[in-house]
Amino acid sequence: MVKSVDCQDFGFLYGFSLFETFLVDDKGDVFLLESHINRLLDSMEFFKFKEFYTKEYIKDFILGYIKDNDSHGKIMRVTVSYGNDNIGIKPQIIITARDNRLTKDTYEKGYKIQVSNVRKSDNSFILRHKTSNYMENHIIGKEVFEEGFDDALFLNANEKITETTKCNIFFVKSGTLYTPSIECGLLPGIIRGWVIKKALNLGVKVCQGKYDFDQLLGADEVFLTNSVVGIMKVSSIGSSLCKGEEVIVTQLQKECNITCDVV
Repeated sequence: MVKSVDCQDFGFLYGFSLFETFLVDDKGDVFLLESHINRLLDSMEFFKFKEFYTKEYIKDFILGYIKDNDSHGKIMRVTVSYGNDNIGIKPQIIITARDNRLTKDTYEKGYKIQVSNVRKSDNSFILRHKTSNYMENHIIGKEVFEEGFDDALFLNANEKITETTKCNIFFVKSGTLYTPSIECGLLPGIIRGWVIKKALNLGVKVCQGKYDFDQLLGADEVFLTNSVVGIMKVSSIGSSLCKGEEVIVTQLQKECNITCDVV
Protein backbone atom coordinates (compact mmCIF):
# COMPACT_ATOMS: atom_id res chain seq x y z
CA MET A 1 0.00 0.00 0.00
CA VAL A 2 1.50 3.31 -1.12
CA LYS A 3 1.34 5.92 1.65
CA SER A 4 3.29 8.78 0.10
CA VAL A 5 4.13 10.43 -3.22
CA ASP A 6 7.65 11.31 -4.39
CA CYS A 7 8.22 15.07 -4.17
CA GLN A 8 9.16 15.05 -7.87
CA ASP A 9 5.91 13.39 -8.90
CA PHE A 10 3.90 15.73 -11.14
CA GLY A 11 0.96 15.13 -8.81
CA PHE A 12 2.90 16.94 -6.09
CA LEU A 13 4.63 19.51 -8.30
CA TYR A 14 1.69 20.59 -10.45
CA GLY A 15 -1.44 19.06 -8.96
CA PHE A 16 -1.33 16.64 -11.90
CA SER A 17 -3.41 13.87 -10.37
CA LEU A 18 -6.93 12.51 -10.54
CA PHE A 19 -9.20 11.40 -7.74
CA GLU A 20 -12.56 9.92 -6.86
CA THR A 21 -14.36 10.45 -3.54
CA PHE A 22 -17.26 8.34 -2.35
CA LEU A 23 -19.05 7.00 0.69
CA VAL A 24 -18.50 3.45 1.87
CA ASP A 25 -21.72 2.20 3.43
CA ASP A 26 -22.05 0.22 6.65
CA LYS A 27 -21.84 -3.05 4.69
CA GLY A 28 -18.61 -2.06 2.98
CA ASP A 29 -20.24 -1.37 -0.39
CA VAL A 30 -19.80 1.68 -2.62
CA PHE A 31 -22.74 3.00 -4.64
CA LEU A 32 -21.84 3.11 -8.37
CA LEU A 33 -18.23 2.08 -7.73
CA GLU A 34 -17.70 0.92 -11.31
CA SER A 35 -18.86 4.30 -12.61
CA HIS A 36 -16.21 5.99 -10.46
CA ILE A 37 -13.52 3.65 -11.75
CA ASN A 38 -14.61 4.14 -15.36
CA ARG A 39 -14.43 7.93 -14.98
CA LEU A 40 -10.98 7.63 -13.44
CA LEU A 41 -9.75 5.46 -16.32
CA ASP A 42 -11.31 7.75 -18.93
CA SER A 43 -9.49 10.75 -17.42
CA MET A 44 -6.21 8.83 -17.25
CA GLU A 45 -6.55 8.17 -20.97
CA PHE A 46 -7.50 11.79 -21.71
CA PHE A 47 -4.48 13.16 -19.84
CA LYS A 48 -2.19 10.49 -21.33
CA PHE A 49 -1.00 8.83 -18.14
CA LYS A 50 2.10 6.83 -19.05
CA GLU A 51 1.09 3.69 -17.18
CA PHE A 52 -2.42 2.34 -16.96
CA TYR A 53 -4.05 0.38 -14.19
CA THR A 54 -6.78 -2.05 -15.22
CA LYS A 55 -10.33 -1.67 -14.02
CA GLU A 56 -10.06 -4.98 -12.16
CA TYR A 57 -6.83 -3.93 -10.42
CA ILE A 58 -8.27 -0.64 -9.18
CA LYS A 59 -11.50 -2.30 -8.01
CA ASP A 60 -9.60 -5.01 -6.11
CA PHE A 61 -7.28 -2.34 -4.66
CA ILE A 62 -10.25 -0.36 -3.32
CA LEU A 63 -12.20 -3.33 -1.98
CA GLY A 64 -9.05 -4.73 -0.39
CA TYR A 65 -8.43 -1.43 1.40
CA ILE A 66 -12.00 -1.33 2.69
CA LYS A 67 -11.71 -4.87 4.05
CA ASP A 68 -8.22 -4.51 5.55
CA ASN A 69 -8.89 -1.13 7.17
CA ASP A 70 -12.48 -1.63 8.34
CA SER A 71 -13.58 1.43 6.37
CA HIS A 72 -17.32 0.83 6.69
CA GLY A 73 -19.21 4.13 6.99
CA LYS A 74 -16.15 6.15 5.95
CA ILE A 75 -15.65 8.73 3.22
CA MET A 76 -12.92 7.41 0.95
CA ARG A 77 -10.72 9.20 -1.55
CA VAL A 78 -8.78 7.34 -4.24
CA THR A 79 -6.03 9.45 -5.83
CA VAL A 80 -3.89 8.52 -8.84
CA SER A 81 -0.78 10.65 -9.31
CA TYR A 82 0.69 11.22 -12.77
CA GLY A 83 4.22 10.26 -11.82
CA ASN A 84 7.22 11.72 -13.62
CA ASP A 85 8.29 9.80 -16.70
CA ASN A 86 11.38 11.99 -17.07
CA ILE A 87 13.01 10.35 -14.06
CA GLY A 88 11.18 7.03 -13.97
CA ILE A 89 8.51 7.78 -11.34
CA LYS A 90 5.41 5.75 -12.13
CA PRO A 91 1.80 6.75 -11.37
CA GLN A 92 0.77 5.83 -7.83
CA ILE A 93 -2.57 5.01 -6.26
CA ILE A 94 -3.13 6.40 -2.78
CA ILE A 95 -6.24 5.83 -0.67
CA THR A 96 -7.26 7.96 2.30
CA ALA A 97 -10.38 7.80 4.45
CA ARG A 98 -12.14 10.11 6.89
CA ASP A 99 -15.21 10.03 9.11
CA ASN A 100 -18.64 10.83 7.73
CA ARG A 101 -20.18 13.59 9.86
CA LEU A 102 -23.45 13.89 7.95
CA THR A 103 -26.50 13.06 10.05
CA LYS A 104 -30.24 12.75 9.50
CA ASP A 105 -30.54 16.24 11.00
CA THR A 106 -28.24 17.57 8.24
CA TYR A 107 -30.60 16.28 5.58
CA GLU A 108 -33.66 17.61 7.39
CA LYS A 109 -32.17 21.10 7.59
CA GLY A 110 -30.64 21.05 4.12
CA TYR A 111 -27.70 23.12 2.92
CA LYS A 112 -27.42 26.88 2.96
CA ILE A 113 -25.42 28.07 -0.04
CA GLN A 114 -23.89 31.40 -1.03
CA VAL A 115 -23.03 32.70 -4.50
CA SER A 116 -19.32 33.13 -5.15
CA ASN A 117 -17.92 36.27 -6.76
CA VAL A 118 -15.53 34.08 -8.73
CA ARG A 119 -16.63 33.21 -12.26
CA LYS A 120 -15.75 29.85 -13.84
CA SER A 121 -14.67 29.39 -17.44
CA ASP A 122 -17.15 27.50 -19.60
CA ASN A 123 -14.43 26.26 -21.97
CA SER A 124 -11.96 24.80 -19.46
CA PHE A 125 -11.30 21.13 -20.12
CA ILE A 126 -9.92 20.80 -16.58
CA LEU A 127 -13.37 21.38 -15.06
CA ARG A 128 -14.74 18.36 -16.90
CA HIS A 129 -12.38 16.01 -15.04
CA LYS A 130 -11.95 15.33 -11.34
CA THR A 131 -8.39 16.58 -10.91
CA SER A 132 -6.53 17.68 -7.80
CA ASN A 133 -6.60 21.30 -9.00
CA TYR A 134 -9.01 22.19 -6.21
CA MET A 135 -7.27 25.09 -4.45
CA GLU A 136 -9.79 27.68 -5.66
CA ASN A 137 -12.77 25.54 -4.66
CA HIS A 138 -11.21 24.73 -1.30
CA ILE A 139 -10.48 28.37 -0.42
CA ILE A 140 -13.92 29.62 -1.47
CA GLY A 141 -15.65 26.73 0.29
CA LYS A 142 -13.75 27.52 3.48
CA GLU A 143 -14.61 31.23 3.26
CA VAL A 144 -18.36 30.67 2.95
CA PHE A 145 -18.28 28.02 5.67
CA GLU A 146 -16.80 30.60 8.03
CA GLU A 147 -19.71 32.89 7.05
CA GLY A 148 -22.23 30.24 8.10
CA PHE A 149 -22.92 28.60 4.73
CA ASP A 150 -22.45 24.99 3.71
CA ASP A 151 -21.28 25.53 0.13
CA ALA A 152 -20.70 28.16 -2.56
CA LEU A 153 -22.34 28.33 -5.98
CA PHE A 154 -20.33 29.30 -9.05
CA LEU A 155 -21.61 31.17 -12.08
CA ASN A 156 -19.62 31.19 -15.31
CA ALA A 157 -18.31 34.15 -17.28
CA ASN A 158 -21.70 34.39 -19.01
CA GLU A 159 -23.48 34.60 -15.64
CA LYS A 160 -25.03 31.13 -15.99
CA ILE A 161 -25.17 28.77 -13.01
CA THR A 162 -22.65 25.90 -13.09
CA GLU A 163 -21.94 23.95 -9.89
CA THR A 164 -20.85 24.45 -6.29
CA THR A 165 -17.41 23.90 -4.82
CA LYS A 166 -18.29 20.25 -4.15
CA CYS A 167 -21.57 19.41 -5.87
CA ASN A 168 -23.68 19.51 -8.97
CA ILE A 169 -26.91 21.48 -8.70
CA PHE A 170 -30.51 20.78 -9.78
CA PHE A 171 -33.73 22.73 -9.50
CA VAL A 172 -37.39 21.94 -10.08
CA LYS A 173 -39.99 24.23 -11.62
CA SER A 174 -43.57 23.14 -12.32
CA GLY A 175 -42.62 19.47 -12.13
CA THR A 176 -39.68 19.70 -14.55
CA LEU A 177 -36.14 18.97 -13.36
CA TYR A 178 -33.39 21.32 -14.59
CA THR A 179 -29.61 21.11 -14.31
CA PRO A 180 -26.80 23.07 -16.01
CA SER A 181 -25.34 21.37 -19.08
CA ILE A 182 -21.71 20.27 -19.24
CA GLU A 183 -21.06 23.13 -21.68
CA CYS A 184 -21.56 25.61 -18.81
CA GLY A 185 -18.23 24.47 -17.32
CA LEU A 186 -18.69 21.81 -14.67
CA LEU A 187 -17.78 18.31 -13.59
CA PRO A 188 -20.21 15.64 -14.86
CA GLY A 189 -20.74 14.05 -11.46
CA ILE A 190 -21.51 10.38 -10.97
CA ILE A 191 -24.64 11.08 -8.90
CA ARG A 192 -25.62 13.83 -11.36
CA GLY A 193 -25.72 11.22 -14.12
CA TRP A 194 -27.63 8.78 -11.91
CA VAL A 195 -30.23 11.44 -10.98
CA ILE A 196 -30.87 12.33 -14.62
CA LYS A 197 -31.46 8.68 -15.56
CA LYS A 198 -33.51 7.89 -12.46
CA ALA A 199 -35.71 10.96 -12.85
CA LEU A 200 -36.45 10.01 -16.46
CA ASN A 201 -37.31 6.46 -15.34
CA LEU A 202 -39.71 7.94 -12.79
CA GLY A 203 -41.47 9.91 -15.51
CA VAL A 204 -39.97 13.30 -14.63
CA LYS A 205 -39.10 15.62 -17.51
CA VAL A 206 -35.39 16.55 -17.36
CA CYS A 207 -33.77 19.52 -19.09
CA GLN A 208 -30.04 20.28 -19.32
CA GLY A 209 -29.19 23.80 -20.44
CA LYS A 210 -27.90 27.27 -19.61
CA TYR A 211 -29.82 28.90 -16.77
CA ASP A 212 -29.77 32.31 -15.12
CA PHE A 213 -29.45 32.76 -11.38
CA ASP A 214 -32.96 34.25 -11.21
CA GLN A 215 -34.38 30.97 -12.52
CA LEU A 216 -32.76 29.21 -9.58
CA LEU A 217 -34.24 31.68 -7.09
CA GLY A 218 -37.71 31.13 -8.52
CA ALA A 219 -37.52 27.33 -8.33
CA ASP A 220 -39.93 25.12 -6.39
CA GLU A 221 -37.13 22.82 -5.24
CA VAL A 222 -33.32 23.07 -5.29
CA PHE A 223 -30.89 20.30 -4.42
CA LEU A 224 -27.22 19.33 -4.68
CA THR A 225 -25.62 16.01 -5.55
CA ASN A 226 -22.30 14.26 -5.07
CA SER A 227 -21.08 10.81 -4.06
CA VAL A 228 -20.75 11.67 -0.36
CA VAL A 229 -23.95 13.59 0.41
CA GLY A 230 -25.94 11.75 -2.24
CA ILE A 231 -28.86 14.15 -2.69
CA MET A 232 -29.04 17.19 -0.40
CA LYS A 233 -31.85 19.75 -0.50
CA VAL A 234 -30.96 23.45 -0.48
CA SER A 235 -32.82 25.44 2.17
CA SER A 236 -31.50 28.89 1.26
CA ILE A 237 -29.41 30.73 -1.33
CA GLY A 238 -27.68 33.75 0.13
CA SER A 239 -30.36 35.64 2.06
CA SER A 240 -33.21 34.06 0.06
CA LEU A 241 -35.09 31.11 1.50
CA CYS A 242 -36.04 28.37 -0.94
CA LYS A 243 -39.73 27.61 -1.36
CA GLY A 244 -39.34 24.40 0.60
CA GLU A 245 -41.20 21.99 -1.65
CA GLU A 246 -39.66 18.52 -1.42
CA VAL A 247 -41.57 16.34 -3.86
CA ILE A 248 -38.99 15.26 -6.43
CA VAL A 249 -35.99 15.61 -4.12
CA THR A 250 -37.56 13.27 -1.54
CA GLN A 251 -38.54 10.79 -4.24
CA LEU A 252 -34.96 10.70 -5.54
CA GLN A 253 -33.46 10.49 -2.03
CA LYS A 254 -35.50 7.38 -1.34
CA GLU A 255 -34.19 5.78 -4.54
CA CYS A 256 -30.53 6.68 -3.89
CA ASN A 257 -28.51 4.14 -1.87
CA ILE A 258 -26.59 6.93 -0.14
CA THR A 259 -29.64 8.74 1.25
CA CYS A 260 -32.40 6.10 1.40
CA ASP A 261 -31.79 5.50 5.12
CA VAL A 262 -31.86 9.18 6.18
CA VAL A 263 -35.16 10.36 4.66
